[in-house]
Formats: sequence, C-alpha cells, structure tokens
Amino acid sequence: MKTEIDEIDIEETEKLRDSYQRCLEENKKKSRFVKTVSTHLQIPLNQLIQFSNIALQRIHRKQTELAGDYLVEIKWISEELAIYINDLVELSQLKIGESDFALEEIDIVYFLDTMRRQFQPIADNRKISFSITSDIECPYVLADYTRLAKVVNILLRNAFRSAKDKGIVEIHVNQKGKDISIS
Repeated sequence: MKTEIDEIDIEETEKLRDSYQRCLEENKKKSRFVKTVSTHLQIPLNQLIQFSNIALQRIHRKQTELAGDYLVEIKWISEELAIYINDLVELSQLKIGESDFALEEIDIVYFLDTMRRQFQPIADNRKISFSITSDIECPYVLADYTRLAKVVNILLRNAFRSAKDKGIVEIHVNQKGKDISIS
C-alpha cells in the first residue's frame, strides 16, 4: 500500500532523474562546443607557429621579401585568433536563450566604405581586384553595428584568404523590400 510519502518520493525521484538527464545533455553540448572551439583555436595557433618559424629562417638567410609575406600572414592569423577568443568570451557571457542586440540606424554606404578602406591595402598588396557595389534605395538600415562589422569582417577575411594573388573579391548589397543582403 502506497502512502503519501511514497508518492512524494517517487515524484522527487522522477524530477531528479529528469534533471540529471538534462544535465547530461547540456554536458554533451558543452563538450561538443569546447571541441569545436579548440579546433578553431588550434589551427590558427599552429599556423602562427609555422609561419613564425619560416619567417625567422628567411630573415636569417636574408630573404626578407618572403619573410615579409609570412609576417603579413602571421598578423592576419593573429587577428583571426583574437576574433575567435573574443567570440568565445562573448558567448561565455551570454545566458542561454538571451541575446542583446544594440540596434541602431546605420548608414550602410558609409559602413561598407569603412570596410573598403580597411581591406583595400590588403587587396593592393596582393594585387586583388576589390569592389563593393550596391543597388539599395535607402542607405540606412537598422542593425547591431558591432555584430554586423564582425560578420562582414570575417567574410572579407575569408574571401581574401581564399583569393589567389591577382584574384577578385566582390561585395554586393541587394535590397528586396525592407530587407538588405550583403553577399
């Protein structure tokens, strides 16, 4: 014969079991996340070490032009690594299910011109054709400037990293109704 205490114990046991299962699932997610982040940090870190060693060897052999190319790569990879680390710190500060966006009116033409000025020296150095085109009616958009800049910066870094010397990197801004896309 079950008593009221037995029924409470059964309910509490079920709650504890459910809680334990949720913890196991969250732990698996955390492990996958840490593995992914570790990989993203290890790759550029290993590249930094390799390029640094090559640059030092080139400088030692007085092949400074090639060493300069490696130093540019070291700078790029270092900046990319810093972005990954900053993203990790930002993610660690967010609470599950919550995300704060600082929406503001942004002049997209000015924003893209800022990106062009930032990446044009890289394009010039590698003789890459770099262009930004736009067919938008209104240059103002509502967005989180910091997050938009981060995403476009990563896209451009990847585009320049993938582009061959004397290649092409193009950005185009499209407008469909109230939506604007950058590709």
